Amino acid sequence: MELTFAVLMLALVFKSSIVTFIGKHHLLMARNAESLIKYFGASAILSATVAILPSLFMIIYMRTEGFFAYEIFSGDSHAFGVLAGNIFVNFLILSFGFFGAAVLVAVRADNWSLIFISLLNGLFITYFLLVAYVTSRWVLVGGMVFITLLITVYLYFWLSSGVSGKAKFWYAPLAIAALITLLPILLPTLTAELTASALAQMKVGGMLVEVSEPTQIFSPDKDRKVVKQWLVLRTREALYLKPTQKSTGVTVLKAESFIVSPSKYDY
Repeated sequence: MELTFAVLMLALVFKSSIVTFIGKHHLLMARNAESLIKYFGASAILSATVAILPSLFMIIYMRTEGFFAYEIFSGDSHAFGVLAGNIFVNFLILSFGFFGAAVLVAVRADNWSLIFISLLNGLFITYFLLVAYVTSRWVLVGGMVFITLLITVYLYFWLSSGVSGKAKFWYAPLAIAALITLLPILLPTLTAELTASALAQMKVGGMLVEVSEPTQIFSPDKDRKVVKQWLVLRTREALYLKPTQKSTGVTVLKAESFIVSPSKYDY
């Protein structure tokens, strides 16, 4: 519903531009009507694939970690939608940070803008390489670069191909949809790591936390009020916890009974 509303709002805002474009290219569109219909259908499939991608990532994440949070797809579905929207916006920003120069080439920007953005892209890539080196999270950074590369490739195609190019390569959205669907399934470890990183950004998973234990569930020691746990996922109803990031067993606790805060120190 939100995606449909956003599309309608964009159509109203750019109504005059759309009408002008159709007026200039109506003959070309008429000659390529069948291919353009296929392109629009393929684009609709790509849009639907992107819409279900966060759910696919979360399912793979839960399968990899060995638990299932039913409430995500029922009571917490709206919150999950907000999280998914945040992830999507982040990847768009990262795409421009990594490969913004390619987008400017597609729109035929002036040379100075192209040089400036290219320098920023170089600094951006260097920063993430340093982060990967310091944290040894090469898989995570590599996955982020690959996903943003796919986004940039499609944006470049969409901006530079024109009507005839879209008609000729009408199957391009289908190829992107197939890639972004199959790769998470074929690479579950990478998918889980990307999902954990997104959850950590929102402070709802993928991070070390301190959990208060008023009922002393974790330890019989009455003087111990707080324990460190790896937060796999936090929903409105439950906390999904592990002793460490590499542990296999997940403990489920009622969220309302405990206080959770980010841990200041690692193990």
